[in-house]
Formats: sequence, C-alpha cells, structure tokens
Amino acid sequence: MFENLEPQIPHNVVITLLEGTEDAPTPGAVLAESTLISGVSSEYFVAEDVSWDDLPETWYFFCRVHANMNGIGTVVAAEG
Repeated sequence: MFENLEPQIPHNVVITLLEGTEDAPTPGAVLAESTLISGVSSEYFVAEDVSWDDLPETWYFFCRVHANMNGIGTVVAAEG
C-alpha cells in the first residue's frame, strides 16, 4: 500500500539496490518504480517484474520528486 497524505503534492516510490552502507546509503540500480500519485490518496503498488522474493534482504527507496524522502527497507519473512 502506498499512501500519500499531502493534499495536491505528488509522490512516488522508487526501490533500488542499496549502494554504500546503511549509515550512508545511496541508490543503486532501479528495481521498481511506482507512478506519481497526488494526495490525499492510497493506492496499491504492484511491480509486475519484481516480487518480494526478488528483492535483496536490504534495499533503498526514495521519492523521485523529493529525493530527500528516502530510507532503507528490509524484507522480513512472514511468521506462520
């Protein structure tokens, strides 16, 4: 689920390989990129070419419009 809570402000999410370190991350090769959505809106983001199993354990993400909006994601196995 991709949620944009800022009225009339466009955002997206770009998922890339993690370059650098977790303390000084930089984006690597793009794995998936959502379309822009303007808030307030919630949309499901499904990358047709990438599944959770395809992602490395740790990856980088950012907003293409606001590159200072970024972070590190971690794939965690489901309990059960």
